Amino acid sequence: MVAWFEGNEYKLQQLPLSDGRSAQVFIPDLDAIRREYGPFEMWPWSFETWRARSIDERIATARDWMMQRPPDRALIEADFFATNDAPCRSRRD
Repeated sequence: MVAWFEGNEYKLQQLPLSDGRSAQVFIPDLDAIRREYGPFEMWPWSFETWRARSIDERIATARDWMMQRPPDRALIEADFFATNDAPCRSRRD
């Protein structure tokens, strides 16, 4: 569900943790974002700032997007993604 929500703007990657384990994380694909939306400015991101300024709006937006998500079976039958690919969508969908 996260891969579908994030679409082509984020790539799932395996990264090492400081304790030697690894974790799968979504990393922004800045080139894909620029292709989709054009140039943009970047600034340091903070969870605390994001939470204080926009969590309610973002949760509502995420709920709206997720209600549009087709069931995985429909995606598979439509060949929407290859067997090993995470389902995703474009923000323009």
